Amino acid sequence: VGIQRGIAIPSPNTSTSVKEKYDQLLISRRSKYRTGTRFTRRGVDGNGAVANYAETEQICFILRDDGDSDSSDLKEVYSHVQTRGSIPLHWSSPADVKAYR
Repeated sequence: VGIQRGIAIPSPNTSTSVKEKYDQLLISRRSKYRTGTRFTRRGVDGNGAVANYAETEQICFILRDDGDSDSSDLKEVYSHVQTRGSIPLHWSSPADVKAYR
């Protein structure tokens, strides 16, 4: 989990006193099934769990700041999810790293 707070957004209109800021939240989750290095775990198991599956979500909260440091109103929320993992096929490769020479 990573958090950044109070990042200023440059405004094209500088005559207004209302500024915008954003808070960013980054969350990563790894599956507890089929973990391992990419050379020793590959493919999918009988239950459909792929090797080295991970999901990362980035959430941005756009805040309207009226100048008072204690108050800011939530204006918009954006979210992006990215997933990764091994190819979902039943396959494997040699576990001996010397085979790749």
